[in-house]
Amino acid sequence: MNRLEWGCVGMISPWVASAAPPVADRQQAVSEVSRSLTSAYLFGSVIVGKPGVGKSNLLHEVLDGTESIGRVIYLRGTALSSGKPLNALAFLLKEFGLSAEQEPQMLVEALAHHLGNVPNQGTVVIAVDNADSLDAVSADVIAQLALNLSVKLLIACRDLTDCPSSLMTLWLEGALLRIDLNELSQSEAHELLAQTLKGPLSRSAVHALWGYAAGNARLMKLLVHDFVSCGKILRQGDVWVLGRAHMQVSHPTADAVMAHLGPLTAQQAELLETLALAGHLSMGMVSALGSVQDLDHLQDIGAIHLARDTSQLVVTDHLVAVVIRERVGSFRRLQLLTRVRQLQAKSTVPAIHPVRYAEWMMECGLSLDEESGLRALAYANDHDDPTSALMVAAGLGEHGSTHPALRLETARAHLAADDEGSAVEAMEMFVVAARDCLSAEDERRLRKPEHRSVRVQIEVARSILAGHGCAPGRAPSPAFVDVSGNDEILLAQAERAASEGRYELIRPMLDGKQGEPGAPVSEIGIQLTCLLALADAIRDRQQEALALAAEVTAGLQHLRLAHRIRARLMFRVQLICLITGQKADAGWTGITPELHLTSGDGTAGEFMDGISLARLGRPGEALAALVPALAQLQVWDPGGLRCVCSAATAFCHALQGDFGKVRPLMLPLEDSERVTPAGLPLFTLRYFRAMTLALLGSSDQAVSMLEEQAGEEFSAGNFGLELIARAAALRLGTKSTARALLETASRTQGPFSDFCSFFGEGLTMKKPELLLEAVHMAEDLGNHLFAAKVRESARSMAVASGDRNVTRQVQRVIVNSGLQLNDADADEQLNLLTPREREAAQLVKSGLINRQIAQQMHVSVRTVEGYLYQIYVKLGVSNRADLIAALEGEAS
Repeated sequence: MNRLEWGCVGMISPWVASAAPPVADRQQAVSEVSRSLTSAYLFGSVIVGKPGVGKSNLLHEVLDGTESIGRVIYLRGTALSSGKPLNALAFLLKEFGLSAEQEPQMLVEALAHHLGNVPNQGTVVIAVDNADSLDAVSADVIAQLALNLSVKLLIACRDLTDCPSSLMTLWLEGALLRIDLNELSQSEAHELLAQTLKGPLSRSAVHALWGYAAGNARLMKLLVHDFVSCGKILRQGDVWVLGRAHMQVSHPTADAVMAHLGPLTAQQAELLETLALAGHLSMGMVSALGSVQDLDHLQDIGAIHLARDTSQLVVTDHLVAVVIRERVGSFRRLQLLTRVRQLQAKSTVPAIHPVRYAEWMMECGLSLDEESGLRALAYANDHDDPTSALMVAAGLGEHGSTHPALRLETARAHLAADDEGSAVEAMEMFVVAARDCLSAEDERRLRKPEHRSVRVQIEVARSILAGHGCAPGRAPSPAFVDVSGNDEILLAQAERAASEGRYELIRPMLDGKQGEPGAPVSEIGIQLTCLLALADAIRDRQQEALALAAEVTAGLQHLRLAHRIRARLMFRVQLICLITGQKADAGWTGITPELHLTSGDGTAGEFMDGISLARLGRPGEALAALVPALAQLQVWDPGGLRCVCSAATAFCHALQGDFGKVRPLMLPLEDSERVTPAGLPLFTLRYFRAMTLALLGSSDQAVSMLEEQAGEEFSAGNFGLELIARAAALRLGTKSTARALLETASRTQGPFSDFCSFFGEGLTMKKPELLLEAVHMAEDLGNHLFAAKVRESARSMAVASGDRNVTRQVQRVIVNSGLQLNDADADEQLNLLTPREREAAQLVKSGLINRQIAQQMHVSVRTVEGYLYQIYVKLGVSNRADLIAALEGEAS
């Protein structure tokens, strides 16, 4: 390509002029547009999309990557150039000595002549950015040049219907390929941000940026610098992670955000400011604040919309609302609040977002009354926003310490923020504040032994207040409701049992409580079902666990859940798949492509992906998830998973032989069990610690740890976890545990249990054909580590049997079944031979006949024949061709 030429009036921003790095998921679009420039049936492409979605990025990527392109004439429509004919082509006319006063047809002929007479220039492409604002005459000229086959066209616009009619006609007649670009997906955003910051990001960081920018590429590129400047995104090692700093938007970003809205009248701006500060308002409130015309205009430009779930008006773009709130001065803020409060006083129902209203009052220096504070706290807790809840609690002052319901909601917020100590303190203050209204029976219920967990105490207290009619958002119920009939208390009790690793309590507690199959699923019901499925997977009912997990995934498609709850459910479904050996992406009943089980958008999903891939023996892919997850957990670890993530990361580095990175990760794990939650997290930590120690050369210690863990899980009745521990110990070479593995497998069901049955029986019965079946099962489960181990066991067992036919059968099945040997397997093959046999085998592989081999090895031909007999027996082959194929890892 010779050069890019800009023929637009006015200054071009550096961002628009520079080519952005490619985004992996858009390569199909790049390929299709590139093809249109070389097609004999198309004049080129038109790229359509909202401002900032990446049209210019795609345009530049195509121009830079298409080899057949020679000269590129770059035009850009602007508001200034659109009113003057041929203004966009002025620089080109000047280059060829042409005048804008000439007839358009003569200009077309002259331009075609000049462009066609440049030697060795390749295809001429006219690239038009912002074609919506191109003047009509310039559009007519370039359209005619395309019709004359003098140039190819590459056009980018916001809306094709706003383009000059000559360009629109080319598309309508099928001469231009249309590519519609939407906002970036999270995976595309991750690629773009990683290249912008020159390093990987945690999924939490990507999700935050992507969410604020609503997938808009240009806004993300602006926001990332703001996030870094204020510490909202910070560097942890080599990874960019999400920090806890308050987000601040710079003036350039704010200007870019507000530019999308276009010019607004004073009344429209005031209405938008009020709505941004209020969070949401009822239609009646908004109608009282502005005219119908103002409301219609804001809706027409997409600035506000009516939320379906609440029937309240909200600002469409979250980032726009943030920018507006930051730009409103304190005096103006108080004026708008005064007006809203006057209207609110006349309303019979709350018409404003409770949390935003409370924050707005505190920002204006006003005292927060008990009713508003309680409504805000309850709303924030119910919508899984503990940060806002604690902010409101801090602003309540003395009200927060004397009102029982306020203390209770504060305790809920602390618990949601994983600060159990503060939650306990808040509950103690609740008991003091509620002493006058608690009956003796109420106090007895609070102090029941099974209610000592603060999580359960909070739900019991909420039930008590609801019984007295003083809990926000809950219908009154009998004062002394039976605990077993309260779903919230039941969920809290089950969560407590899971957090303590007491999975044996969950089925008796929840059996029959999760709802009938096919019945509508509630928010509480789906969480109960998921907990029951997890407990069943860990213990001895894995088929039931898979069926229940399928119900959970089906329910997730229909329920509107808080992000935190949805993430927890998906996390647990993945755990169930991991424990049972079920592939989450294998078309399992109930899992649909839309759910993307292995692509969680936060740290929990990233952590779970890494853990799953690590256990399956795919260290490279696992580290791509574990390294950023570990970096994020070092900044914020609400679930106590940092040590588990560290152990899995150490294991993957050890698998890759990168032992220099293993030891720094292993050292802190010596004292990690006391800070890791009991149950499944602690089991996972111990599992990866043991497997890493084995790779470091301490196999005996690792086996001892795994067998001890298996004993603990057996005592607790957690047979699913016992199975994993015993299988890992057996994989490390302790064949004496094969019978114990068989016994454990007989107590469970599921894909992994079936594999363990064949593995254990093959070893105890010394049947290599059963081990080969286990190899196939391990491959189907994606467990490459187990497949390699069992394959080695099958081959060794066949060779040790001395039965040449069995050895040949095993070898042939391994080679011809799609399990071809890789380099490591070929080396392993040679390790079965003596040094002299290995030398002879290599000489056969090099193509020598027996006489030549005898000469090379200085032995007799009969000795060589003896070597080959032993080699054939050990490797299970019958001729030289099969031997060479086995050594090369190829089918004969």
